[in-house]
Amino acid sequence: MTTAAVPELLPDAYLQLEPDMLESRIGFLMWRYQVAPSQGKALTIVRHLEALCRHPDLERFAIARCHYQRAMAGWRLIAGWPADALRA
Repeated sequence: MTTAAVPELLPDAYLQLEPDMLESRIGFLMWRYQVAPSQGKALTIVRHLEALCRHPDLERFAIARCHYQRAMAGWRLIAGWPADALRA
């Protein structure tokens, strides 16, 4: 597997989605990844998880945010992010 470049910015389109929509899309993307794994799909899952973690509606729910951050770290590994970028 090749190492993916770490994306610089999260596209605004992801940040405008509601948490329910992000969760729904993440579930669908994970299913698609199981059918046909690829770094691109894993990176898309990472972007959706990042948008979910940054969503202001999740500020009150520390446990949910922690869960999504841990999932994001796992998907970053799957997407092939460099180890030093995983600490960010």
